[in-house]
Amino acid sequence: MVFTSGIIPCNHDAESGPTERFILHYGPRVHHLAFDTGNIEEVYAGLVGDGVEFLLEIVGSPEEGLRPTFTMHSPHTLVVNEHIHRYGGFDGFFTRSTVTDLTRATGKQ
Repeated sequence: MVFTSGIIPCNHDAESGPTERFILHYGPRVHHLAFDTGNIEEVYAGLVGDGVEFLLEIVGSPEEGLRPTFTMHSPHTLVVNEHIHRYGGFDGFFTRSTVTDLTRATGKQ
């Protein structure tokens, strides 16, 4: 689970990032649940086939060691699901290319 507690509160909507704006609107709470998948493409295709909407398509690559995506938030809980595939023992949360795409996508919440 990824929580928003401990993040500096939003001072001005235009100057704050998506996480700070999320806290402004919904308070400190669980932001998203992360699920490690064995095959991100299969999971993504299955969820899309079930009508799940995503904030973005799968980003990253096996060469970078990471391929994540975020669903739209649940209208009932506001929680977002992250589906992620780590390759070759990758132990981090983001890569340089994925952090930009994922941060931009959370601005769509």
